[in-house]
Amino acid sequence: LRAQGTAALRELEAGLVEQRIRGQRFLASDRPTVADIACFPYVALAPDGGVLLDPYPAIRLWSRAIRAIDGFIEMPGIHRLHELKPEPVPEGGEA
Repeated sequence: LRAQGTAALRELEAGLVEQRIRGQRFLASDRPTVADIACFPYVALAPDGGVLLDPYPAIRLWSRAIRAIDGFIEMPGIHRLHELKPEPVPEGGEA
């Protein structure tokens, strides 16, 4: 299962990098959609399955963007350890 989780995160990372190149911070748009809300808990809880989020800067940026949504309420158990690291830099050095 850990290998499947890692593969899924790699695919998500690649998709988010592509979205950032298009100028979009979220999965399907430049604003959050139900896709982001549905995906977020699974990604945020990946460390519970032994899959670290540290190697995925685009996912970490996306996670921060989700948490910054007005009115966002975080569910118990969501890990923030990866957020203690410096702000991730997207591929290509873009901000």
